[in-house]
Amino acid sequence: MRIKLRKRILFFINLTVVVLLILSLSGCIVNDPEILEFAEQSTENYLIAINNLDYDTYRKDFDDIMLSSIPEEEFIRFSTYLKDTIGDYTPGSKQFSYSSNQKGLYLIFYTADYSFEKDVTIQMIFVEEGDYYKIGGSWFDSEKIQENDYE
Repeated sequence: MRIKLRKRILFFINLTVVVLLILSLSGCIVNDPEILEFAEQSTENYLIAINNLDYDTYRKDFDDIMLSSIPEEEFIRFSTYLKDTIGDYTPGSKQFSYSSNQKGLYLIFYTADYSFEKDVTIQMIFVEEGDYYKIGGSWFDSEKIQENDYE
C-alpha cells in the first residue's frame, strides 16, 4: 500500500513538473484580478494549513484530482517533511514572483520565508472548474529541499 501511495504521489509530482515546463515555455502572463486574488488567498491558507497540520483547510480549495490523490496520512508526512526541512511558513511573507496561463491552467510563482530558510520558491497551479478556481498542484523548491529529498 505504501509503495502504491508513493508511486501515486511521484506521478503527480512529475505531472506537475511537466505542466510547469509547458507553461513556462508557452504561457501568457496572468492579469485577471479574480484568479490572482483567489490564488493569493488560497495559497496563504494552504501554507498556513501546512504549518498547523490542518488537513481540512489544506484541501479546501483542491480540484477533484488533488482531492483524490492526497490522503490525510500523506499530507501529514509531506507537511512534516517540509517543517523538518525548511521550518514553518512565516505568515504574510509570501511575495508574488511570476504568473503564466494556458488553456485554463494558471501557474503562479511565489517566494516565501520559512523559519529555517528564506526565499523558498512556491509554485501553485490553479484550474477552472465550472465557475470556480481550484488548486490543481503545488511545488516547493529551495536549497534545503534539494539537499533533502522527499521520499
